[in-house]
Amino acid sequence: MNNGSLRLRLLAASAVSILLALVLSGFALIKVFESQVSARVERELNNHLLQLAGALETGLDGKLYLARQLADPRFQQPLSGLYWQIVWTEQEPLRSRSLWDESISALPLATSGASRIFHISGPGATPLIALERVVTVLRQNQPYEVRLLVGTDAAEVSEPVASFTRWLLVSLSALAVFLAVAAWAQVKVGLRPLEALRAGLGQIRQGESARLSGSYPVEIAPLVE
Repeated sequence: MNNGSLRLRLLAASAVSILLALVLSGFALIKVFESQVSARVERELNNHLLQLAGALETGLDGKLYLARQLADPRFQQPLSGLYWQIVWTEQEPLRSRSLWDESISALPLATSGASRIFHISGPGATPLIALERVVTVLRQNQPYEVRLLVGTDAAEVSEPVASFTRWLLVSLSALAVFLAVAAWAQVKVGLRPLEALRAGLGQIRQGESARLSGSYPVEIAPLVE
């Protein structure tokens, strides 16, 4: 009865195991890298928002203004990919120069002190990652809620992840080839005693030898005896 080649079975099992391990590992690495990049971008947005809140003041006329510009020069460059916006019902929205003549539209937050990070369309329908927070300011000793928003181009996350994915695919492909060759060599070396056993049985069948000779692994030693 012929149930197929043991060599092919072992090679197929190795190939499936290698492929599954590399796919799962690659997926996990991409997700970890993406979460790290996203966390970095969120920290940067939070720092920008804290600077924005710290520079916000109320003038003698009761209107809000920025006492100083934010540190990142991209806020001064039109359509640079980094933006801020201040929305207050008591006056026209304040916007960074980088927004040029556009604005960022988002549903308002409900409660003071609340914050959220979300995806939204920016200038020219460019996808943005935005951080928004509601803060309380005083005007003539009366508290008012102001919405602060900072946003950056979503490519800050997508482009590093795409580049990492390309390099990871190249690396995993090379690793797959190496593991496949290693698995083939392992199977070849592991089945060598069975090849010797088959050759010895062939000699006995043809009358060239009366018994099996040589040393064999303990796993097949009882069969040899």
